[in-house]
Amino acid sequence: MVIIVNPDTIIIVEPFWADIAAGSTKQFTAKAYNAKNAMSLIPSINNFTWTIPTYGISAFDIATVNSTGLVTVKTDALPGMQTFIMANVTGNTELGGGAAITVSLCDCGDGNPNVQTINASNQTISLMQGIGQINATAVDANGNTVSNPALVFCSDSPSILTIANPDDGTCMPGSPGIATITICSGSYASKTIQVTVTQ
Repeated sequence: MVIIVNPDTIIIVEPFWADIAAGSTKQFTAKAYNAKNAMSLIPSINNFTWTIPTYGISAFDIATVNSTGLVTVKTDALPGMQTFIMANVTGNTELGGGAAITVSLCDCGDGNPNVQTINASNQTISLMQGIGQINATAVDANGNTVSNPALVFCSDSPSILTIANPDDGTCMPGSPGIATITICSGSYASKTIQVTVTQ
């Protein structure tokens, strides 16, 4: 006879997967839920110990995390490198959750030297609408719209919002939450906005 014991407490770390540029930071959060009670929040469990594995090799130790879950990726971290972040209930190493971290592969391309400013504001996309569109415009030094701005769109939380086409801002919502979107044109201009994905 096999007995399977399912824990009644689950720790969920958000975002579940984050794409973070070298030298940048990202705040992670952890919450405890009761799996036997329709995944209801357990507010009394709110003290977590945050860790990122270390390997003793600089090229692999790409990020650090502080006591609140704020991750800092090293400035010399190579794009595409990955690591994990863990949140354990303080005093209980057996009860915890984790998330994945990737050093951003966002490539702003050659860009357009005429682009002075990128105009975009925070936006909301519904899971129900399926494929979405991030709206942005680029202007030159005189405030005129640049017809071929060579914009590139990148998401820091692909599990929440995946950029389906980096060249035009077509995106695919994955789960409710907030994703930070970088919109850039080479090294000429860059804009960061937040896109909220709703049910």
